[in-house]
Amino acid sequence: MAHSNLIMGETQEAKRGHWKDSFNAVQNEIWIDPVLPAKLYHYSNLAAVKNILSSREMWLTNIRYAKGDADDGTYWINVFRPIINRKSVPDPVKRLFYGEFAFGLGTLWHEFIACFSPEPELEEQRKNYADDGRGCAIELSFDSLHANCDGGKAYAWMPMLYDPAKQVAKAEKTIDAAIMLARSEGITRQERDTYWQEYACYGFLHCGLRFKHPRFSAEKEWRVFRSALDLSGARFRQTANGRIPYLPWPLPPELVTGVIKGPACTSSDEELAELLASGGFATHVRTHRPATFAVV
Repeated sequence: MAHSNLIMGETQEAKRGHWKDSFNAVQNEIWIDPVLPAKLYHYSNLAAVKNILSSREMWLTNIRYAKGDADDGTYWINVFRPIINRKSVPDPVKRLFYGEFAFGLGTLWHEFIACFSPEPELEEQRKNYADDGRGCAIELSFDSLHANCDGGKAYAWMPMLYDPAKQVAKAEKTIDAAIMLARSEGITRQERDTYWQEYACYGFLHCGLRFKHPRFSAEKEWRVFRSALDLSGARFRQTANGRIPYLPWPLPPELVTGVIKGPACTSSDEELAELLASGGFATHVRTHRPATFAVV
């Protein structure tokens, strides 16, 4: 008989709570806390920067509609697929890694993100997201970010992982942990689908969403994110591709500590300082200066 850490007769609700806690513990063990930067920087075009400062909120965008990477939210599936294929997981789970399928994103689960970098003058971010120097980078205090997250209930954060070997190692550990948990808890035939599809696969998703293709490594991206089971708290904006959901993310005054202008930004320091002041933010404004090298 399979050993179980759960007492006989325990309710399904208690079992599900135990599975959730177990997967959280696995992820905490696999993902060692990174060295936290003092600041994070959100690079964007000038119109978006002005809108963020005047409204005192950012948008957490549904990952299925994130710009800059067509494979955002699905790249990780290709990392997991060959590992899943050689592991003892149910065939229905293996089938989830094939075909035109975003692994439940937008149906079972919704992931909302805002993107940052820990560096204030990163050429790759400035070029790709700040209108090639005509936009700005909004500076955020990491201490304030941490203080306002409500223990991770309001939002969480993660640095993206670009190293393919490390991606494979973390995927394998996550899958092995799901297999071992199923065995140690004595998952019954009746419980199997619920365990694998709602808990194990959700653990796979949250591991894999930290992965990005190595070609984006120069962006040194960090993300603030929130997960949701439905769109009850979402707002929508109309685009050429239809209505896109996003979550408003209020910015407390102490979170924003300044703005760094791109070298081609046409907005004056005074205009940006006034916008910062109107939101109660620190009025620190400076201009990004591309690196220069002396000729010897």
